[in-house]
Amino acid sequence: MKEKHISGYRVVIDPYRPISEKDAQATCERIKAQAKRHIDDVGYIAIEHDVEYTCSYCGYEWEDNPDCCADALNEWAANTPELDEL
Repeated sequence: MKEKHISGYRVVIDPYRPISEKDAQATCERIKAQAKRHIDDVGYIAIEHDVEYTCSYCGYEWEDNPDCCADALNEWAANTPELDEL
């Protein structure tokens, strides 16, 4: 039978406003410094982020291999070795 075990509790601080990719690191570093200064019992603070890959041609989400548009498929095929060469 499946059992649920919860561990690894953490507190996540999310900026209260959207930030641009350009300003994200600096904003998060400021928040990190403020948290260390004002909160007791902090064991570890890290800056984390999500990564999303999209097609540079059509903007569709990128999967293992392109199936979103002909331009992406053509580029991928041109830069992928043939199976018999592997």
